[in-house]
Amino acid sequence: MSRRVNWNAADVRCPFYLEDNANSIVCEGFGASLSTKAHYAFMREKDKHMGVYCAGRYEDCPMYRLILQKYEE
Repeated sequence: MSRRVNWNAADVRCPFYLEDNANSIVCEGFGASLSTKAHYAFMREKDKHMGVYCAGRYEDCPMYRLILQKYEE
């Protein structure tokens, strides 16, 4: 049985992270007043993503790379 990880904002390193719930992660969007929401079918997949990217190597996150483009233009 896998252990449930309880993430909180203090764990997150990604500057584009806004919030999360049981099955989704909300990040800054691609324009003013927009946000993006990634929905996961399983909580364990969302938790894995949070651990690898949001609280870890956020520079490698596909969503981070897409959002970063709006600042590079």
